[in-house]
This record gives sequence, C-alpha cells and structure tokens, in this order.
Amino acid sequence: MPTDAARVYWDACVVLSYINADSERLPVLGELLAEARRGKVRIVTSTLSVVEVAFAAEEQRRQAPDPVTEAQIDALWTPGSVITLAEFHFGIARRPAP
Repeated sequence: MPTDAARVYWDACVVLSYINADSERLPVLGELLAEARRGKVRIVTSTLSVVEVAFAAEEQRRQAPDPVTEAQIDALWTPGSVITLAEFHFGIARRPAP
C-alpha cells in the first residue's frame, strides 16, 4: 500500500454496516474497499474494532454464531487485508481531531 494514499478511518459501526450489508451505506463502503484494493485509499480501524465487530446483526438476533459470517469478519483482520489495524492507546484517544 503506498504511504501517500489517503487514509480513511472506519469506526466499528462502519465495519458493522459493511458486514450487515446496510443498504444505505453498502454502495459507498464497497467503493471505498475497491479504492483500497487499488491502493488509492488506506482504510484504518482501531484494534478495538476486532472486539466490537464480533457478531453480525443476524447472529445477534438468532443468538448463534454463523461460520460464514465469522470467516468474513476474520478476513478483515488478517494480514494482507485492505483494512489496517491501528493499535489503540490513550494518546490517540485523547488527541483532538485536526
């Protein structure tokens, strides 16, 4: 990934919108993922998102994990994914937005 690519931060709610195929957000999120695959943008999320994005809405409703959904979620955090994980620490949490 080029270091000069624009960075886009995805909070856990954005990742969940992608996983849950939110009809209002999915077209934009899909385009951002395509841009990331082409090296045009770099999608970043906090390592806290790994915990916050543990289940999809359907899994929560049924109160049962789905192996296919779990694999889809796990693929977001694996090396080589277009989503970069940023370590969370207090300095980042307290840093004011630019």
